[in-house]
Amino acid sequence: MTIELHKEAWLGETYDRAARPNGQAGIVKKGTPSRLASSCSIWGYFACLLHPLAERPLCSVQWVYDLHTLGETCDRCQRPGIAVVTSRPSVTSVIAWTLCTTSRRRVKRGVQDCHMGFNEAKYRNAERRLWDSLRLEPSERRVHLRNLAVTVRIQEIGEGPPVVLIHGASVAGTSWANLIQGLSGFRCIAVDRPGCGLSDPMPGGATKANIDAVKRAGDLLIPDLLDALSLPKANVLGTSFGGFFALRAAAAAPERVNRVVLFSWSMGVPMDHTPLVMRFAGIPGVGQLTARMPISRASAKMMLRQVGLKGAIDSGKFDAEMLDWYVSLLRYTPTLRNDIRSTPKVITPVKGLNAAMLFTDELLTRVKSPVYCFWGEDDPNGGAQTAKKFVARLPQCTLELVADAGHAPWIDEPERAAASTLAFLTG
Repeated sequence: MTIELHKEAWLGETYDRAARPNGQAGIVKKGTPSRLASSCSIWGYFACLLHPLAERPLCSVQWVYDLHTLGETCDRCQRPGIAVVTSRPSVTSVIAWTLCTTSRRRVKRGVQDCHMGFNEAKYRNAERRLWDSLRLEPSERRVHLRNLAVTVRIQEIGEGPPVVLIHGASVAGTSWANLIQGLSGFRCIAVDRPGCGLSDPMPGGATKANIDAVKRAGDLLIPDLLDALSLPKANVLGTSFGGFFALRAAAAAPERVNRVVLFSWSMGVPMDHTPLVMRFAGIPGVGQLTARMPISRASAKMMLRQVGLKGAIDSGKFDAEMLDWYVSLLRYTPTLRNDIRSTPKVITPVKGLNAAMLFTDELLTRVKSPVYCFWGEDDPNGGAQTAKKFVARLPQCTLELVADAGHAPWIDEPERAAASTLAFLTG
C-alpha cells in the first residue's frame, strides 16, 4: 500500500481527514520528516530504524479499521490516539505494521494499545449485553495473586459454596455465562485468566514464556486466587486450557480443591487432531501477525469452528450476543495477543501438542478430588475414545459422553450440563 503523506503529523496534533478522502494508511512520528518514510509502507519500518534524529521514531504503519482520530483520548490508556483507516491492508503494510508494533525499542505499550484499537468501554458494552440477555448481573472486582505477582479480574454471581470457573485459551470468564445461569445455589467465580479479558498479563510476558512457567502457573493460579478471596477450598470447573489449570491445582494443592468438573478435552490430554488455526499460531511470527489482523464476525466464526464449536455455531446456540461478545473480546482487548506472547511452544506447527504439556501418570495419581468429565463426543481435539482412555487414568473420575456436542458442551447442551454439574457438586 503506497503512503503519500500530505504532511508529517505530530502525536496529538489535529489531523485533517478531509485531506485524505481515500483513507490510505499514514505514518505518525516525531522528529524531522523522512522522505523514505513517506514513500512506501514497508520502507516506513526501515525509516524508523535509520532515522536516529527522531525524538520518537515511527509509531505505526496504520491499516486498522476502528481506532481513535489523532488528538482523541483512548478510554483505556488515556493517551492520544491515531487516525481511523478504512482501506484494506496489503501484505506489505501488514508486515511493516507488525514489525513496527513488535519493536520494543521503538513503541511504548500505551501507544501500541491505541494502535491496536483496544477499547475497554466497547468490550464492556458487549459483555453487558450478553449478561443482560441471560438476565444475570455479576459483581466484579480485581484481586492480586501474590505468588504469580499479577492482578486478575473476577466476576461473581450467586451465593453458596464457591465454584471457580477457569476458561480456555483466548477467551475470558464471561464464556461461562450460559452455564452459570443454571448453577443456582452456588457462588460462581468466573476468572479472567492472566492476560485474558480485563486481567493484567503475566509479568515478563514473552521473556519468561516457557513450559515450566506454564506448569508453575497451573499449580499456583487457583490456590493464589483462593488465598486472595480468603477461601480455604472450592470446587473448580475447567475447560480446554482451563482444565490444565484445574487438574494441576488439584494435584499440587489437593486440600484446596473440593471437586473438579472438566468440560470436553483439556490441555494436558493427548489430542486426536490439532486445529489448523492452532498450528498456524505456532509458526514463528505468524501468531503475532494473526493477533494483529482485523477481527470480523466471519473470521471469529471460522476460528470457533476450527477449535470445536461448529455445532454450536450452526445450531444458533452460540447466539448473536455471544458472538458479539467474542468478537469484541478479540477486537478490543489484548487477549489474543497476550495469550500468544506469554505461551511458549504449547502447540507446534508440525507435531501439534507439545509432549511436555501432557499430564503424567504420576501427576494424575496425585489428584485426590473426585472428577467429573462432561465430554462432547464431537470435540475434534479429543473424542469419545480419548475421553475413555483419559478417565481410566484418574483415581476418581466419572465420564458422561454427550452426543452431538463439541468442545464447549455447556453451550451445546446448557440445561443438561447444568443439571449434571449440580448433581455432581451436591452429591
